[in-house]
Amino acid sequence: MPPARPKPPYAALVAVALWGGSFIAVDFALNRFTPFELTAMRLALGALVLAAFQRARGQPIVPEREDRARCVLLGVTLAGHLSIQAYGLLYTSSVHTGWIIGFTPVVTALGAQFALGRRLRGVGWIGVTVATLGVWVITLESPADMSEASFGDALQLVTCVSWAVYTLAGVKAVERSGAPRVAGATMAVASALLIVPAFALGARPDVPGATLFGALAAIAYLGVFCNAVAFALWYRAQREYGIHRTSATLYLEPFVTLVAAMVLLGEPFSLQTALGGIVVLFGVYCVGRA
Repeated sequence: MPPARPKPPYAALVAVALWGGSFIAVDFALNRFTPFELTAMRLALGALVLAAFQRARGQPIVPEREDRARCVLLGVTLAGHLSIQAYGLLYTSSVHTGWIIGFTPVVTALGAQFALGRRLRGVGWIGVTVATLGVWVITLESPADMSEASFGDALQLVTCVSWAVYTLAGVKAVERSGAPRVAGATMAVASALLIVPAFALGARPDVPGATLFGALAAIAYLGVFCNAVAFALWYRAQREYGIHRTSATLYLEPFVTLVAAMVLLGEPFSLQTALGGIVVLFGVYCVGRA
């Protein structure tokens, strides 16, 4: 009998689909809230959901003692990462953001090369070059009515670095304390850090036609589904299918963002941006092969 075909990692696919819609939700939330406000609220909500999840399982909520200082540093990184990402979406489109974020695995691989001594083979360096070319192609084109898109694109590139730092710095803590505990503690620290700037900078002027209900619904989606549910599903898939097979599903995230942005935000399809994004993903694929 031929060997049975392995089942697709459905948990990871659901997580990626939820993350693909996160940029659309941020776009909605920015109609009523500042980047600091929406980021603080989504992180606090995510931390509460993960704490409730741990309590329901009868598991501890607080990370192991040796991981607590690391979680504070991770919280600082995460607060900056999500705030910069949200601020960047004031200047560039969700589609641009989705494709540029696809460059993150390349930055992570470079970080592993120089910080952890994990050598990148020749095909990996080819992938780095190709993916960088793809990002350049994307940023050459400004979305309609966004004259400062290059600034927003640059901020999204910064978040590729901050996410790589967050990922690599959290490896040991996740191994000891487990992903839900580390993620929950990190989100709690990050949300606490953002409360002061959220209140100090005042409210964001409402966008005409935007509703408070829509903005709050977007934050609920970000906190519950993107910060808590997707995170839990992702690590469940990693345990069941392994990190390489699970990570391969990330290639679908920009396509989810593209479709959602066209349907929900009415963002036009751009052939140049799509081609640049595909070049980025091919480069990321080469890095993954290395």
